[in-house]
Amino acid sequence: MSKPEFVGRLEGNLEAEPLELCLDRHGFLRRQCPGCHRAFMLRAGALDGLLLYRKLSALVAHGNGDEASAPLSMRHCPYCRARADDSAWFTTSQLEWLERRAKELASELHLQALTGFAIAPSAGGFRAPVGTGRRSENRAPEEPLEEMKTIPLLCCNEELKVALGWSGALSCYYCGTEYETGSVPDRSARFSK
Repeated sequence: MSKPEFVGRLEGNLEAEPLELCLDRHGFLRRQCPGCHRAFMLRAGALDGLLLYRKLSALVAHGNGDEASAPLSMRHCPYCRARADDSAWFTTSQLEWLERRAKELASELHLQALTGFAIAPSAGGFRAPVGTGRRSENRAPEEPLEEMKTIPLLCCNEELKVALGWSGALSCYYCGTEYETGSVPDRSARFSK
């Protein structure tokens, strides 16, 4: 297996330190149902960077909340058909990592605000250090890549990866159309009306 790639670069003031989510070697990003907690994968896209920024923005108090706003769409769990908006499908591991980074970022912003107002330049040249120490990684931790099969979603011209052993019906993540997969472990799927 090749080393996973990453997606969801968070830029701006953090330009030198983008935050990234882990992809598999085919460019798929792991997601998790907020209802049944089963894992599946979707091909990564531009929306993933915005969702990463929006989630981090929600965890760190700041005055630019409107910059992270964009309309959210309702999505469907491929397994249990639960519905939730775009931002609800991060894995537990991704959320824990984002919460750690948000706390570190909030501490850094707080320290920068304090040092900006509390320390006046003097002839002695005293400067307070900015930063809170060692940061966690800017890339989400790699998650175990279990064997998954790729299912074409003909309705939305997308692909979905689900657990290799899954043989029940699947729903399209994007529109909710149901597919019968049987026990075929390859890319074929039958559309069910």
